[in-house]
Amino acid sequence: MDERWRVLVVLTTARTAMGFQLQTVGSVAPALREALSIDDAGIGFLIGLFLLPGIAFALPSGMIGNRFGDKRIVLFGLALMVIGSSGFAMAPSYHAAVVARAVCGTGGVLLNVLLAKIVTELFSSREAVLAMAILLNAFPIGIGLGQFVFPRLAGAWGWPAAFWCATAMAAASFLTILLWFREPGRPRRPVEGLGLSALTRSELIPVCLVGIVWAIYNGAYVTFAGFAQSFLEERGFAPASAATWLGVNAAIVIASVQIGGWLGRHRVDAGPLALVGVVLYGAVLSVTAIPRWEIVGVIAAGLVGGLPAGALYSIPGRYLRPENRAVGMGIFLTWLYIGIALLPMAAGWLAAVIGSTTITVLFSGLTVLASVPCLVALGRSASAPERAAG
Repeated sequence: MDERWRVLVVLTTARTAMGFQLQTVGSVAPALREALSIDDAGIGFLIGLFLLPGIAFALPSGMIGNRFGDKRIVLFGLALMVIGSSGFAMAPSYHAAVVARAVCGTGGVLLNVLLAKIVTELFSSREAVLAMAILLNAFPIGIGLGQFVFPRLAGAWGWPAAFWCATAMAAASFLTILLWFREPGRPRRPVEGLGLSALTRSELIPVCLVGIVWAIYNGAYVTFAGFAQSFLEERGFAPASAATWLGVNAAIVIASVQIGGWLGRHRVDAGPLALVGVVLYGAVLSVTAIPRWEIVGVIAAGLVGGLPAGALYSIPGRYLRPENRAVGMGIFLTWLYIGIALLPMAAGWLAAVIGSTTITVLFSGLTVLASVPCLVALGRSASAPERAAG
């Protein structure tokens, strides 16, 4: 196997652990509401809090990796996830849970940015679409496992069992990276400050446009995944039945991400693929909120939800010069964390005000559709230059 693809396989274990960790709160939300005396706004805050540190840390994370070594920072991120998840499992109060979730989320941010940076440096052009699709797929795999496993663990042994299970996966990923990941040989570039001034207008504007779309697309996905268990239970589904359907959704998403990656590599340019996928996903999420269309929507969301992922994730690398990829991906992922931290919080607040989690699903779909103008503007900009991997 090509060394680059072997590295990619190893890195996916860490991203799987991150998705698994993210899903803990959403999957055991009914139990957490009672145990921590919180409402949907509190649940939304805890979901988003896992991702909120990214607003502050996403931009400098790439530079930190350059200075101290990517492997060290990936391991440090996984260690923080282990500490934060185990702390949440033992949290005696909501405030203690908030602190633990923030620690866990900080680790996830460091991990996620460095994984994106490493893969961006390893792959280029159409090959990058497939590589990014594989890396991205690990995230819904982790979420899907959590959707299937956590409600059952909570039902059998209480909600802390879900967090202990997530802790174990993060620890296993730590050992995998420690033992089997070797950083690709490449020259270290000196890092001074954040390097923002080095970005040209032709780099910064496209990265921000696709970053906004990536933020909303992922924020809607996280919101839907976080509240879907409560939404289906509110519509009359038993907890185990709801968890099973959401597990089916996640499994289909995994397949659709790979289909999107294959299309991006062999058939369709990243721009049109991203546009069609985003429009379809927003429309399907909106339909899911319609009474009696819940399961149709859940399945359809899986079918189309993953199609634009690899394409969107590969677009920044087309515009960024090799020496600017660390800071460029930092900006791209800062947008991501703004979306995936704040959208679940906003959806939770709306659900608390309205008194129904249906609004979280409708909110997810409409926000995805609202991002389409950014993709249209990106398509009208100058053609992206194909950058060689640095």
